[in-house]
Amino acid sequence: MLNTQPWSLEIRDRDVLLFERTDLVLRYQDPPGRDRAISSGAAVANLRLGLRMIGRGGSLSLLPDTHRPELVARFTMTGTAQPSDEDRRWHAAITRRRSYRRQFTRQQVSAARLDMLLRAAPVGDVRAIPLRDPEHLAVLAG
Repeated sequence: MLNTQPWSLEIRDRDVLLFERTDLVLRYQDPPGRDRAISSGAAVANLRLGLRMIGRGGSLSLLPDTHRPELVARFTMTGTAQPSDEDRRWHAAITRRRSYRRQFTRQQVSAARLDMLLRAAPVGDVRAIPLRDPEHLAVLAG
């Protein structure tokens, strides 16, 4: 998110805690904090993947404390885990991430490309759903 780190990590015994940094507000670019929340979600995915890459297994709890909404996730290490080939591919992709800063066009994505993206999307609890209905698109834009 614009070269910021809108989250912080704390390590406590076997727990790795990821907090959303509520002190970091981009008043003009992200007033409601949606980009900050998306960045925190990406950090959770990378945290879980990174821990697997160093052989750590465990459990992930999202939004684990209703009294501390800034606590986004708690990963409790409870053993070992071997990274899969897919984990290695995802881990290698982290450094290849790029920002797209140009204006989007209304060009349609080909059916083959969309099918490929939808097959690649499910990772853990994450999935992609194409929005085709104008009403659904309006809700997302809102």
